[in-house]
Amino acid sequence: MEFDIAVKRVDDAVILRPSGWFIYDVVPTFRAKVEDLLKDGARKMVVDLQGVSFMDSAGVGALVSALTSLRKRGGELALANLSPEVQRVLEITRLLKLFDVYEDVEKALTV
Repeated sequence: MEFDIAVKRVDDAVILRPSGWFIYDVVPTFRAKVEDLLKDGARKMVVDLQGVSFMDSAGVGALVSALTSLRKRGGELALANLSPEVQRVLEITRLLKLFDVYEDVEKALTV
């Protein structure tokens, strides 16, 4: 399954739109993208998960790692457009409560 990450800047925020299977094999790609954005000064990120059709525990770990990295720098990470499957994975792992979750990107950007 293909994996891609589109990046869009909106004011002071960066929107990451991963698509495909967010699994172990693609975590290094996601982490590298987040690190590049942090080096460029990004402090507010929204991960739009609408295009993610499947996520395993490594994908969840990558999101937690990104959240931790941002918080260490005084930033924040929000999630938007969770599919029922992705939301269930986050609920099962009891990590959903770590994140600010929004039904769409627009709502996430207003915070």
